[in-house]
Amino acid sequence: THVIESESEAGEGRADIVIISREIDRKICNNAQGIGFVIELKQTQKKKINLKKLADDGLKQIEEKKYVE
Repeated sequence: THVIESESEAGEGRADIVIISREIDRKICNNAQGIGFVIELKQTQKKKINLKKLADDGLKQIEEKKYVE
């Protein structure tokens, strides 16, 4: 029912994980719109981490690199 890609080209970079429905995948050349997911993974070696900041960094990267357009 869905296509899952990792490190796929999206916008101006490569998204870590992209999940889209097969219906959208079939129509991708026709600028189909629908629900999909872009997952940007972040990691840290710090013992005390600010998860909100890591999540915000991921969202900022998705927006700046135009993974969703």
